[in-house]
Amino acid sequence: MKALRNLPRLLWPLLLGWMTSPAPAAPEPSHLPAEDRIDQLSELASRRHIKPYELLEIADGEYPSERVIFRDVKTGTVIWKMSHNPGYNYHAYSNLRVWNLDGSRLLLLSTRPKQPRAWLVSPNGDRWMPTPSDDTWTYWSELDKDHLIYADTHRRIFENDVSTGKSRQLWDLSQEPGELKLFRPSLDGKKFLVRQLGVPVGDTKHSFALVMNADGTGAIQRIDLGVMDGQIWFLKRADHSFTFNRSEGGGDRAQWMCEPEKDGAIHQIGPYMFYHPSISPLGTRAASGQARTPKALWTTDLDTGSSKQLVFVSDEESRVGGGHFSWAVDEKWLVGSIGNGIYEVQVDSGERRLLCVPNTQHSARAESEPESSPDGTKVAYNSTMLGDCDAYIAVQKLPDPPRNVRREGRTLTWDPPEHARELAGYGVYRGAECITAGPIQEPHCWVPAEKESYTVVAIERSGLQSPCPDHEPPPAPSGLTATAKSPFALRVSWQPSRARDVSYYNVYCSAGAETAPVQKNRLASPAETHSHDWGLSEMHFLDWGLQQDTQYTYVVTAVDRAGNESAPSPPLTVRTPAIHRVFQHLAVDKPLGNTPAEIAFDLPQDDHYLVWIELQGEGGAVKQQSLRVSWDGARPAVDFPMWDYVTTGHDNPSATAFFDTLKSDSQCNPWYELKAGPHRVALTMPGGKGTLLSLTITNDAGYLPDGITSFRNSP
Repeated sequence: MKALRNLPRLLWPLLLGWMTSPAPAAPEPSHLPAEDRIDQLSELASRRHIKPYELLEIADGEYPSERVIFRDVKTGTVIWKMSHNPGYNYHAYSNLRVWNLDGSRLLLLSTRPKQPRAWLVSPNGDRWMPTPSDDTWTYWSELDKDHLIYADTHRRIFENDVSTGKSRQLWDLSQEPGELKLFRPSLDGKKFLVRQLGVPVGDTKHSFALVMNADGTGAIQRIDLGVMDGQIWFLKRADHSFTFNRSEGGGDRAQWMCEPEKDGAIHQIGPYMFYHPSISPLGTRAASGQARTPKALWTTDLDTGSSKQLVFVSDEESRVGGGHFSWAVDEKWLVGSIGNGIYEVQVDSGERRLLCVPNTQHSARAESEPESSPDGTKVAYNSTMLGDCDAYIAVQKLPDPPRNVRREGRTLTWDPPEHARELAGYGVYRGAECITAGPIQEPHCWVPAEKESYTVVAIERSGLQSPCPDHEPPPAPSGLTATAKSPFALRVSWQPSRARDVSYYNVYCSAGAETAPVQKNRLASPAETHSHDWGLSEMHFLDWGLQQDTQYTYVVTAVDRAGNESAPSPPLTVRTPAIHRVFQHLAVDKPLGNTPAEIAFDLPQDDHYLVWIELQGEGGAVKQQSLRVSWDGARPAVDFPMWDYVTTGHDNPSATAFFDTLKSDSQCNPWYELKAGPHRVALTMPGGKGTLLSLTITNDAGYLPDGITSFRNSP
């Protein structure tokens, strides 16, 4: 550490991955070694995905931090893995805000017991909070940082105030014909846009755009878009114009613009359909793929229709996937997924800098789909790198520093940073020492000595701060303890580090007697505010997915806002409790369809059991196909296997076999409470066709079948 502290100050941004100037076009990051495809997070990858929700859930259905911070092994970029939850945890789509207007909350989708899919997450990942919305297409308001916009299953549009929990209905579209989908509100927050498919017009069916006032008043403007089934997006313009694609004979699709304030006038932007367009901040240009060759990222002038090839996309990159863009912060640059990489692209030159390698499966609901934060310091994306589809954040750059810092006697004064929508406040350093206890709100500060050297930093709500000369690590945490909460989960606790600018802690673990504080052993990075928010005198973390009757050794470090990591705490070694293991594997090989496939077995003891099934689909059966599961003659319950583990592209069918657990609540809970004695389970696949290859029943949450049990961690 001493050698690092003596490095010249200009080398620190390189070491910490802070440089933001574009680099030459990077090669496709493919064919990485297995350990690098999980960014060397081997200890975290070893955890089983049977989550003990009952041990983690806190008041009102909330969940604590699931964040782990690490570095992308290809680029060195700092990455925050925000979720640690089986199945899907992601932001819905490109071009949809992940952060609200001031960066104080994130909107993510996640499947958890007895809760809707839309969740609010604090900017440092400290807390997960449920919302009323169960709709995939839930949007942040463009006017109020505390408001969400969503449509319910009855096709009513609501506005929800997340600060109070109160909702109000704005529109009732339940009597409208056809299939409806609410898109992102206009940039000024005054208009909503709804796509309406399948409306009879003469002998054909047309699509309509429904344009309406966002305050729920006035009449709906109905605009006939002809034959189209694609997406429609507002263009960030004051006249509320929007873009869409449609066919004009011959099966070819072009890109179009509609101007609602000119009686719905429609004209063609260009002859080539846009793929996943993102509109520039001023609403003058679009970045997209296009339905033509060469395969490339194109920018299009929305007024003239002229397009320019910005980045050539190789055949290998095109095969892998990507092609989603976020042009939300600055006219000069955008971010996008190209192949197996997420890049910052300079719009004038086309130069691209590789930010990170998501290593995601790139199937329909597992695209990385990067999206920028309000100030452009971070990029949210999705990845199946560690088996589940999880939400990640790449730190693109540190916040801008305060401007025009000046001193009059013992008073420092400054101006806000250039980009300050995510600003939480400021901090002041005397040399390497932080002398402010927390973010201060006013742009001035009294300092203790007139002739000392001071640095003022900007601090984001996420905890990121602008660069400072602090290279001294904080004191190490102390008082490390662990308590077994089950044979598969340990609660690790420690006393916080005594430093003013501690940002978060890193928890490290390995099986055995020694644990080094290195990335392969890192499990979690909970924010320091975790303890203060809930009035606790200690920090804690629940390590779940463990093996029963196994020894683990933990150490914890503290990390300050400047990125300095402390020495590790003294190690703690602990063993998980043992169980009386029950394990039965049954070869089944029975067809699944409308006729039940029945399996009988005997259990030796009363217990909670997991039921693993091995499935193989046939034909189109693998697209969102549900099962009906009946236990001992009871009424069947619905189960939704993770066919997505083996689909390719946008739900392309696959006959590849995979394993999944049956869910006792038809949603998340894989545990069944069963008595000793004989049991019979019957499975049907209504309207589908497949094969039940095997069934395994066990009380061991550490067991994992030998085969496909999760998403892939590479394209």
